[in-house]
Amino acid sequence: MQRVLIDEQRILLTQAAPGMVLSRSVQLPNKTVLCPRETVLSDDLVLRLMARGIKRVHIRGTPLPGNHQLGFSGRRERLHQAFSRVRHLDHLATLEKVVEHVLVRRA
Repeated sequence: MQRVLIDEQRILLTQAAPGMVLSRSVQLPNKTVLCPRETVLSDDLVLRLMARGIKRVHIRGTPLPGNHQLGFSGRRERLHQAFSRVRHLDHLATLEKVVEHVLVRRA
């Protein structure tokens, strides 16, 4: 079991930027380590990890804003963006309204 760091963020590899630092090692399913923790990412390294099928990495710090860092309007805007491509489907439009209702109640 890996220890959980408070000051880390799990992000999609497509969101990774040069200069970000890994807070956990990147491993294949068979536990082969591709990159040790504390590795500084570069464009070339990100592309090589993508080619190996890596989808997500753990980054030191919180370089990308998460829902807990956004205010009410930011979370609501993110919700609307998430449903923008599927809003034409009735059941998903209904789900968006339900989630927004829960969001409003928590604010």
